[in-house]
Amino acid sequence: MGALIGGERARQAVEDINTELRRYLTDTNRPKTMAPFIAQFKGLNIGKLPKQRHRASSLRLSSNLAIWLQLRQRHQELTDPAATDQLAKELVEARGSLADARFSSSGNPPV
Repeated sequence: MGALIGGERARQAVEDINTELRRYLTDTNRPKTMAPFIAQFKGLNIGKLPKQRHRASSLRLSSNLAIWLQLRQRHQELTDPAATDQLAKELVEARGSLADARFSSSGNPPV
């Protein structure tokens, strides 16, 4: 007997829920344009949070890209054969100038 009463209660609960849902639907079973649940959904501003995350992510990506481009340019400068040869020549000249300066200040010939 308890199962029969419980089943009747469940059937009544489902019917009440369906009746409540029908209040927010048109005759074609589409949501009414200003049904309370739609108004509440629009009031949540759910779309703003993904936009803010996207904007923050985009800024981080732009910053990282700028740093990467600077590092790439610096790498190209350091690995450029012509620039490497030029730096090697400047280093030889600087060493020669240093040796000459030491010789002139101490009077001893460079080693």
